[in-house]
Amino acid sequence: MTQKPGGGKTVANRSGASLVQDSRLAAESSPFADLDERAAARSARLRVLRRMRRHNIPRSQSTSDLIRVRASGPLAAEWEHVEKTPVVEVEWPAAVKAARRRIDASLGAKLLADTAALARSYDAFLMADLELARDIDSFADPRSAWLHHPRHEEYLGRALQQLAHNLQNYVAAAGALIDHARRFRRRYAPAGTPNGNAYDQRIKATFGGPEGIIVEYLRNYALHHSLPLVVGQQQEVTAEGWPTLILLDTVSLLDGDGSAGEKELLKKWAGGIPMAPLIGMYSSRVVAFYSWLASRLRPWYREADQELEELNRDLQRALDDAGLGDLPSLIDQLEQRHRRER
Repeated sequence: MTQKPGGGKTVANRSGASLVQDSRLAAESSPFADLDERAAARSARLRVLRRMRRHNIPRSQSTSDLIRVRASGPLAAEWEHVEKTPVVEVEWPAAVKAARRRIDASLGAKLLADTAALARSYDAFLMADLELARDIDSFADPRSAWLHHPRHEEYLGRALQQLAHNLQNYVAAAGALIDHARRFRRRYAPAGTPNGNAYDQRIKATFGGPEGIIVEYLRNYALHHSLPLVVGQQQEVTAEGWPTLILLDTVSLLDGDGSAGEKELLKKWAGGIPMAPLIGMYSSRVVAFYSWLASRLRPWYREADQELEELNRDLQRALDDAGLGDLPSLIDQLEQRHRRER
């Protein structure tokens, strides 16, 4: 049953989950309460992602030892009667293969590959953040008040289930990014080194606050205990309707396995943990950390970067010497050769 909003009323959705009310939380606002600010934050996150993808380190050749060219154009038309279009295979010259092996064995190429892998995890986190932020923003819109009408309880339940699903994706992506970053750190900023000390200090300064502790607790709770219970609290009525404050149910979270310190932190929000400031602050800290990391990798590994640039130049020279510097021209030559052989 749904009561009139305002004044701290309690409502229930179709699943029977109580929508927690705490008057102290009603006054709390997200650092991204203004949608323009949240949009600007999203743009900043995507800019960091693009920086990590580029990283200003030259890419090595990612081809196999055989050039595999599928026939196209006029040659393919002549082979239409063949069940499968033939693949032309040409072995790389020895000088090219040797140059590629030197690139693959270099520290710069390994750093580039591992940076790209970490950027994929970062990308997945950003996408999960955008989906969850969209749902939280939708509930914060006063026009979402129609969901609380008794006839729309089914839609309210679905909306909360979708939000819970995106929360699960968010904490899973956050946890995966933490694990993948730890592997990256062991390889490129090992403990006891100047780089490792700088990395650890930045991690502590960035994620030592309550939002970092709570998000990691949520990840472990969702992985080993249950999906977090998401609840909504009606706010004050406006001319357009009333917004809904999205909360994490603290009582159910305290049933999870966690340290005494983590549970004491959760108890500070006995009436429920507001998701907007939690997710907004944590995501902003993630972006800040990876912006810092992207800015440090090049100075940390300047010599490896320079070595990789020189190795790529050696590879290009080997390709040019073998007449393979222009692959589109090579494809044309292969097609012409096969036409002559026919």
